[in-house]
Amino acid sequence: MTAVTEATCTVLLLFVPGKDLSMLQTVCQHCDTEVPEGRRFCDRCGAPTAKAQLRAPDCPPGYQVFTHTWMGYSFHYPENWLVSLAPEGGAFIETSSGEAILELHLLPPRAMTTAPRQAELFLSRFGAVQYQVLPGSTDSYAQLVFANQDWQGMVSVHLSPRGGTIGVGRLVNGSALNLEPYFEQLMNSITPVKPIERQPWVDPIESSFCIHCPAGWKPHSSINPSPGAGSRVPVFTVSAEFANHVFVVRDMQTRVFINGPLPEKPPAEEGFFGKLGRMANNLGNSVASAMGEVVCPFPGLGPALEHFFLPHWQEQMPGCKLLHAREIAPNQMDVRLGLPDGAVRVYRLQGDAFKVPGMTNRWAGGHVYFYQAPAEMMSQFEAVLKGIAESFEPNPQWQSREQGRIQQQQIQHQQMHNQWMNISAMNHQARMNDIHQAGVAQQNINNIYNEISDMQHAGWQSRQASSDYIQHESVNAIHGTSDFINPHTGQQFNLPTMHNHYWENPTGDFILGSDSVLEAPPLWTPLEQVSHKPG
Repeated sequence: MTAVTEATCTVLLLFVPGKDLSMLQTVCQHCDTEVPEGRRFCDRCGAPTAKAQLRAPDCPPGYQVFTHTWMGYSFHYPENWLVSLAPEGGAFIETSSGEAILELHLLPPRAMTTAPRQAELFLSRFGAVQYQVLPGSTDSYAQLVFANQDWQGMVSVHLSPRGGTIGVGRLVNGSALNLEPYFEQLMNSITPVKPIERQPWVDPIESSFCIHCPAGWKPHSSINPSPGAGSRVPVFTVSAEFANHVFVVRDMQTRVFINGPLPEKPPAEEGFFGKLGRMANNLGNSVASAMGEVVCPFPGLGPALEHFFLPHWQEQMPGCKLLHAREIAPNQMDVRLGLPDGAVRVYRLQGDAFKVPGMTNRWAGGHVYFYQAPAEMMSQFEAVLKGIAESFEPNPQWQSREQGRIQQQQIQHQQMHNQWMNISAMNHQARMNDIHQAGVAQQNINNIYNEISDMQHAGWQSRQASSDYIQHESVNAIHGTSDFINPHTGQQFNLPTMHNHYWENPTGDFILGSDSVLEAPPLWTPLEQVSHKPG
């Protein structure tokens, strides 16, 4: 730990990037004498400083040169170590096993903070970290030793009005690797070089963005629709006409995920964005197809790479292999793929959590850009490709106009929706009125039919009653009988018709008499003859 501390604090102060290269001296090409900054002529031989060149340290055996052609510096690193680009023009240098990592991060002109605070902010990316500020730290210079469950190391920060550096040396806990010689060689070899010439290039379609593009490179732009809300996204492709298959693409491919438990393994035989319905079913979830949302968990870029992005790329590009992946910042990751044709492609993944009122927490994740080059050319062009991608600067005026267009579109859609709803309601009411009128007409028809039916039934009843009467009277005529009724009890009797008088007593006895002057005895009720003739 001590060796790391000493090495780090010794070498980081040799280079102050961001065009602040004053700490590296130039030498006269004529007499090899150091020429202080700002001098127009060599103090020893008088040669113009225009002929003065930067003296780069010789590359020792077992080392190779990395040149950041976009930011304008180079350094030496061990041949068996890996170099990848860090945000804002920095670099990661690590062993193939990952047991040690050296980091160089460039800072913009001094922000309103101190060097110790800048170091603390940087350490926050490692999660829960224990650290100690070493003696001798000031507002412009600070050294911190730190450790967490995975790493131990040292951070050194140097700030100036024109820029600064953050240097980090990290060892896997338990590693016995001595970093001191690597630190010294790496940092002492940092040499400013002339950065590649580039000029601003503005989107010629709608002036939606600006990028910086080197001379001899061919840019192309478009404005592509984005799923949901009618929004559009400016995209671009920049290729090197003098080098085949060297290009950078910014297309903002993003998908939305709902937080939840991560599945144990990716869905079998399914791509990430391909067969959404079946994928969602395999995960026991659902798909919001209208918004292009895959309802899947998204707990972080690492698991998302394993379970979703990598299977998707392997489906799109059969035979591609994951070469390297590094989380370069919170919720940001660079992923390096080896393609079957020998090219290397690097994706910048980005994830952001957001909250929708009344809904579950969600993550938006996807790639912001990617660049590609043949494997043998990647070290030559990578800094330029990443520099082009990260030089993207949207036009605030275009963004404002686009937001206004989306809002106006939403208003028009709402108006059209309201109009459609009104027309639909009117049509529905008309249909209900038609149904009602049809019901009234049908009811009238039914009433007529009922009346006809009643008349037919009454006629049948009348005919049936007449038939019954005729039959009953015929029977009475054959038997010489007639029907009588007791007016008090309503009981009817069929009695011989040869008599003039008919009485019934309370016990049910009858008196039948033919004498015209015969009077009814007491308590006897005269019976009345009943006629069954219809109507």
